[in-house]
Amino acid sequence: MVQFYSDNAPNGQYEDLENELIELGIPFDRYSGQDFNIDPETRYYRPATDGRPEIDETILEHREYGEIVPASKIRGIIDLNPEDFKIKMQEILEEWAPNMPPLTQWA
Repeated sequence: MVQFYSDNAPNGQYEDLENELIELGIPFDRYSGQDFNIDPETRYYRPATDGRPEIDETILEHREYGEIVPASKIRGIIDLNPEDFKIKMQEILEEWAPNMPPLTQWA
Protein backbone atom coordinates (compact mmCIF):
# COMPACT_ATOMS: atom_id res chain seq x y z
CA MET A 1 0.00 0.00 0.00
CA VAL A 2 1.18 3.51 -0.81
CA GLN A 3 0.23 6.49 1.35
CA PHE A 4 0.63 10.20 0.66
CA TYR A 5 0.38 12.91 3.27
CA SER A 6 0.52 16.68 2.81
CA ASP A 7 -0.37 19.69 4.91
CA ASN A 8 -0.66 21.62 1.65
CA ALA A 9 -3.32 19.47 -0.03
CA PRO A 10 -6.70 21.23 0.26
CA ASN A 11 -8.80 19.04 2.56
CA GLY A 12 -6.42 16.15 1.86
CA GLN A 13 -7.33 16.09 -1.82
CA TYR A 14 -4.82 15.43 -4.57
CA GLU A 15 -7.12 16.25 -7.47
CA ASP A 16 -4.63 15.58 -10.27
CA LEU A 17 -3.46 12.31 -8.70
CA GLU A 18 -7.02 11.14 -8.03
CA ASN A 19 -8.06 11.91 -11.62
CA GLU A 20 -5.02 10.02 -12.95
CA LEU A 21 -5.77 6.98 -10.76
CA ILE A 22 -9.37 6.95 -12.01
CA GLU A 23 -8.23 7.23 -15.63
CA LEU A 24 -5.86 4.28 -15.11
CA GLY A 25 -8.51 2.25 -13.26
CA ILE A 26 -6.52 2.09 -10.02
CA PRO A 27 -8.63 1.82 -6.85
CA PHE A 28 -7.91 4.11 -3.90
CA ASP A 29 -9.19 5.44 -0.60
CA ARG A 30 -8.57 9.09 0.23
CA TYR A 31 -9.05 10.13 3.82
CA SER A 32 -9.26 13.85 4.51
CA GLY A 33 -8.95 14.88 8.13
CA GLN A 34 -10.71 17.74 9.81
CA ASP A 35 -9.65 21.23 8.75
CA PHE A 36 -11.18 23.99 10.89
CA ASN A 37 -14.83 24.01 9.75
CA ILE A 38 -14.57 21.04 7.38
CA ASP A 39 -15.49 17.63 8.77
CA PRO A 40 -13.40 14.62 7.78
CA GLU A 41 -14.38 12.57 4.76
CA THR A 42 -13.24 9.46 2.94
CA ARG A 43 -13.40 9.05 -0.82
CA TYR A 44 -13.60 5.50 -2.10
CA TYR A 45 -12.87 4.70 -5.74
CA ARG A 46 -13.21 1.20 -7.15
CA PRO A 47 -13.07 0.65 -10.92
CA ALA A 48 -15.69 -1.42 -12.71
CA THR A 49 -14.45 -5.02 -12.90
CA ASP A 50 -15.87 -8.50 -13.32
CA GLY A 51 -19.39 -7.22 -13.88
CA ARG A 52 -19.28 -4.96 -10.81
CA PRO A 53 -20.12 -1.29 -11.40
CA GLU A 54 -17.65 1.51 -10.73
CA ILE A 55 -17.80 2.94 -7.21
CA ASP A 56 -16.87 6.56 -6.58
CA GLU A 57 -18.27 7.67 -3.22
CA THR A 58 -17.28 10.36 -0.77
CA ILE A 59 -18.55 9.70 2.74
CA LEU A 60 -18.73 12.52 5.28
CA GLU A 61 -17.48 11.61 8.73
CA HIS A 62 -17.57 13.13 12.17
CA ARG A 63 -14.11 13.71 13.61
CA GLU A 64 -14.89 11.50 16.63
CA TYR A 65 -17.69 9.13 15.62
CA GLY A 66 -17.10 8.06 12.01
CA GLU A 67 -19.64 8.12 9.15
CA ILE A 68 -22.52 10.59 9.32
CA VAL A 69 -26.15 9.58 8.80
CA PRO A 70 -28.46 12.62 9.04
CA ALA A 71 -30.89 12.51 11.95
CA SER A 72 -33.64 13.76 9.62
CA LYS A 73 -33.39 10.49 7.68
CA ILE A 74 -33.83 8.46 10.86
CA ARG A 75 -36.67 10.62 12.21
CA GLY A 76 -38.68 9.84 9.09
CA ILE A 77 -38.68 6.10 9.80
CA ILE A 78 -38.63 5.88 13.60
CA ASP A 79 -42.32 4.96 13.91
CA LEU A 80 -42.32 2.18 11.30
CA ASN A 81 -42.91 -1.42 12.28
CA PRO A 82 -39.65 -3.35 12.90
CA GLU A 83 -39.57 -5.06 9.50
CA ASP A 84 -40.14 -1.85 7.51
CA PHE A 85 -37.75 0.04 9.81
CA LYS A 86 -34.96 -2.44 9.05
CA ILE A 87 -35.54 -2.18 5.29
CA LYS A 88 -35.57 1.63 5.35
CA MET A 89 -32.53 1.78 7.65
CA GLN A 90 -30.56 -0.44 5.24
CA GLU A 91 -31.51 1.90 2.38
CA ILE A 92 -30.35 4.93 4.38
CA LEU A 93 -27.06 3.27 5.31
CA GLU A 94 -26.38 2.33 1.68
CA GLU A 95 -26.97 5.95 0.69
CA TRP A 96 -25.05 7.69 3.49
CA ALA A 97 -22.50 5.13 4.71
CA PRO A 98 -22.21 2.34 2.15
CA ASN A 99 -20.15 -0.73 2.86
CA MET A 100 -17.11 -0.50 0.57
CA PRO A 101 -15.27 -3.50 -0.84
CA PRO A 102 -11.70 -3.54 0.53
CA LEU A 103 -8.82 -2.47 -1.71
CA THR A 104 -7.38 -5.97 -1.45
CA GLN A 105 -10.12 -7.23 -3.80
CA TRP A 106 -8.41 -5.25 -6.59
CA ALA A 107 -4.81 -6.25 -5.74
